Parts: sequence; structure tokens; C-alpha cells
Amino acid sequence: MTSASNNIQEACALLMQNIFYRNIESQNIAFSNEYERFYKQELSRTHYATSLPRHYGAPASQNDTNDIVTLCKWLKDHTKAYRPDVREYISAQSGFKDANATTLNNHIDFTLRLMLMMNIRQQEARLQMPETPILRWNDSTSLEDFIAQHFPRSNWQITPRECCLDPWFTVANMVRICQLRIRWTDSLENHLRLDRRSRVLSIFPYKACLSAYLEGSRMSGDEPLIPSSVLEETIKSLNLLFPHWDEKTEKLLEKQGQTFHQHGPFAPRALNLNEFDHWRNQLLEVYEEIFRSPPASWAQLWLDWRNSQQWWTFWIALLILILTLLSHGSDRHSVVGIGASAAILMSCIETGSRLQHA
Repeated sequence: MTSASNNIQEACALLMQNIFYRNIESQNIAFSNEYERFYKQELSRTHYATSLPRHYGAPASQNDTNDIVTLCKWLKDHTKAYRPDVREYISAQSGFKDANATTLNNHIDFTLRLMLMMNIRQQEARLQMPETPILRWNDSTSLEDFIAQHFPRSNWQITPRECCLDPWFTVANMVRICQLRIRWTDSLENHLRLDRRSRVLSIFPYKACLSAYLEGSRMSGDEPLIPSSVLEETIKSLNLLFPHWDEKTEKLLEKQGQTFHQHGPFAPRALNLNEFDHWRNQLLEVYEEIFRSPPASWAQLWLDWRNSQQWWTFWIALLILILTLLSHGSDRHSVVGIGASAAILMSCIETGSRLQHA
């Protein structure tokens, strides 16, 4: 194992213990693997480990990692602090006495990205990632309020009928039938963001890290920086869209190189939108715009078992139409038979369209 790999693992171990846990000796393997992957991607994505200078916030040495851990601890104890308060605290540390505002701000942002897994950056440190907008924590908002702003509770009032989700509502089914595509995101606030034009859904797959936040909070008795309700709902949404027992989901995620669905906590799927406060709007948008849209091709129509009665009626009518064409040629009785079959087929299509948009 190379020295660089050792350094990354040591930094991850230190960060995991201080960000997610307090005084925990053993780490969950799935959690460790997930967070190390996130940490490596953060370093690689921004080139912190190689090309960017230290004032962009990256840990270039063990001392830098210790600085990040120190700030993590302070932020966890000062959730109502404002950014100027944080800059003042950092500037009093030995390694930052001569640091300018840019250095201090980027150190704050990098630490918060590692703590919150949110894309918090200054404009000058933005990446070429248009699908993930940057979040800027300004000087006039407390850290607690800044986080809450990005996970608002839904104000939508939905009827009892609208709040019930179809059991077929899984990402695997929408990929097969509705031409949905998945984009894996490292930014929690970007979870369930739907690009309607390209039919791309962003998914935050770090389920073990979310569970670690909750477990660490329970063991320490402290509320995590990210509200517990957001963490719990995000896990619930992953269990809803990627049921661990579903064979189609297993095949899809295996192709995507994801294993988060194999790790708990597991619970019955939340098929009622009223069980979601923070992610209700996003789930309803996916349900209405993607899941309830009609199949886009004959192949997808063949796979579409969301309404079994409609499926059987459509294909039986189509079969009757084809058999009528083949068996009777162009005599008068065949014209009547073809007309009747075509009418049945058109009725099925119209009924299907009404059912999809009801």
C-alpha cells in the first residue's frame, strides 16, 4: 500500500470518528468504505491533493487534517455561529494567524463539505459541475439556519388519493419503462433533483453515512448538524426507490456499481407521501412526471405491468387485430372485423392515456 493511500485512510479514520461518532472504537465497514470513497472523490474532483494551494482548504499534511478536525468539533458545538464568528475562531489558531479571508473561507467550506456532504463553496472555487449548483453560506445567516434553508418542509397539501404511491414506484421500473436515467450525486441537498428535459434523477447513495450520522447522534445525545428528520427521510426515500428485496433493483445497482441497498436500516416501504416532509415535493414530481408517464416505445410498452388489466386488454386487442388481418384478407366480413378490432385497440390506448394522467 502506498504512502498516499495510507495518508488518505488515516485522514478518513480521524474524520469519521470526529464527524460522525464520539468515542467509538469500531467502525461499520460499509460506512468506512462509503466515506472513504466520498473523501477520495472530493480530493480528486477539486484537485486539492495535487494542484491547488493550501488556501483552498485541502489537507496537505497531518497537521492540516488536525486543523479540519479541530474546526469540526468547534462547529458541532456552535451550530448558531455565523461565518464571521468562524473566521475569528480560525484566525486565532496557530496555523492561520497570517491567513487572509479567502484562506479562511475556503478552509471553512472544505470542512463543511466533509461534515455535511453538501456542495458548499466560494464562487472562485466552483467546479465544472453545472448539474450541482454551489451553495454559498453568507455572513448574515447562522450555520443552523443555512442548513435548514436547503431542506425545507413541504407546504403542498395533497388528497388521500394523491398521497398513495403505486408499489411499482421504483427507480428500476422507471429506468426500464419510462426512460429515466440516474445521476449519482455527492451532495445531499441535490438528492431527488429531477431534470425533466433529460429525464435524469439525482440520487445521493451514501446511506451508510446517513445511518452513521443518526447513530452517532443517539450515542452522543447531540442533534446532528443535519436535522435528524432529513437523515431519516433520505434513508426512507432510498428504501422506497431501491427496495433491497427487488431483483430488478439488484440488477440495476450491480451494473451501476452501487451496494447501498444491501445495508440497513431496513423498514417497510413508505408508500404514502405524507410520511415525507422534506422530500415530498421531489417525490411527487418524480411520480407525476416520470412514473405516471406512458411508455415511450413498443419494448417499454411490453414491459409495462403497472396496470395489468390495461396491459392484457391492449395486447389481446392487438392480437385480435393482427389475426383478423391475416385470416380474412379483404372481404366484407374482414373489414367489419378489422374495424371492430381497431376500435377496441384505440379504446384501450385512450383508456390507458386517461389512466396515466388521472
